[in-house]
Amino acid sequence: MRIPNRYLEHKVTLTKIQAVGTSVGAKFDEPRTGIRALVIDKRTRVVDQRAGSDTVGTEVIASAHILLHKENWVPPSSLVTVWPGTPMERVCEVIAAGYNVHSIAPESAQLWVV
Repeated sequence: MRIPNRYLEHKVTLTKIQAVGTSVGAKFDEPRTGIRALVIDKRTRVVDQRAGSDTVGTEVIASAHILLHKENWVPPSSLVTVWPGTPMERVCEVIAAGYNVHSIAPESAQLWVV
């Protein structure tokens, strides 16, 4: 079961990471705009999942939690633009990512960003 679109009231831009730590830096896919999401600007403690991060495996503070449809999941170190087109627009790095899978609740992808 999917989260109904009416609950994903925001739009974000996702830029999926292809490779970390190449000789010229990280490589990214083309940005995908207008992805339906629910952005919750709330600080949360999560375990850093970014490969190559100085804080990998330790608890860090995420500045926002984002829920999306499962097919829009991106791995840690990807970039997310929240509040695009507004004065609050910012580009965030995904520090932790996962899925919410439950037998009676809607499935979703979850991202925590810094």
